[in-house]
Amino acid sequence: MKKWIYSIVSIVVICLIGFFAFGKFGGNKTENKVSTTTSKYDSYIKAGKQHVQDESYTVAKSDFQNALKQKPGDKKADLYLNQTENFDVASQLFNKERYRAAKVEFGKVVDTKNGLSILVQRANDKIKSIEKAQSTIAKFSDIYDKAMNEFKAGNYKSSLATLNEIFKDDAINEKYYKDVLSAANKLKQADKKALNGENNVEVSSPDFESNLTNNSSDNNSSNTNSSNNTNNSSSQNSEAKYKGSNEYTVKKSDKELNGNKISDSDIQSARRSINKAGVYADSMSDQDVRNTIKAANKKGVSVQEYAQTVLK
Repeated sequence: MKKWIYSIVSIVVICLIGFFAFGKFGGNKTENKVSTTTSKYDSYIKAGKQHVQDESYTVAKSDFQNALKQKPGDKKADLYLNQTENFDVASQLFNKERYRAAKVEFGKVVDTKNGLSILVQRANDKIKSIEKAQSTIAKFSDIYDKAMNEFKAGNYKSSLATLNEIFKDDAINEKYYKDVLSAANKLKQADKKALNGENNVEVSSPDFESNLTNNSSDNNSSNTNSSNNTNNSSSQNSEAKYKGSNEYTVKKSDKELNGNKISDSDIQSARRSINKAGVYADSMSDQDVRNTIKAANKKGVSVQEYAQTVLK
């Protein structure tokens, strides 16, 4: 009788041990797998954040991509990846001195809701830097235009004095203004040649504001994420406020104002004025600009005023 009881007890004990063993080592396989996936995901997110902190954006993007592989469709990983991609693109544009396009991309970083705050801070700093440069280059442009007009009028000493306002400004040596400095030096040399009695001295009037203040084609920056490509396209469309008709065959009178030829420097100066009005002057042909100059003259207003009221 006792042997029979012992046998039953032994069977029950063995079953209980088997049951608990299965629950621990077999039944929790799915749970263990989920736990492992979560652990890897968290590790990739943590690593990505650290690499962003260290400004290693390429590695950070790889981390966030790996996090997405662990949790496909995860909103946080996707958000961090897109924001980092935008910042990386913006930084590359900035380093290539495509400041207008960089500002657009940095703006996307700042507008990312629930994104990485360090990227928002860095993007805001870059935007402030670009905006300061835009304001400064507009000031330099006005000084340069004044000096150019004095040169055209034969007031070479006055032109040199005006140019000195650019040279004595410490900011002129910053990388943003290298085109301004180059143009100012060329005009300075032209003034000196004219003062030394050289005849037919000419100097062009370059549009050194374009990379900062124009809505340039640099906005065609691409991003690997399809949703960002859509955003880029939208930004580009809104940036191009005016499209020139691009006339190529014109009469001689079309190129003149009151019987005088509209020079290349007049056209470049007008382009800067049009850009200041917030109109996309780069897409305008030279004849479009000439027509604008003539129309403004007919109305008795400046080119900038005309662009603001008619072209914008």
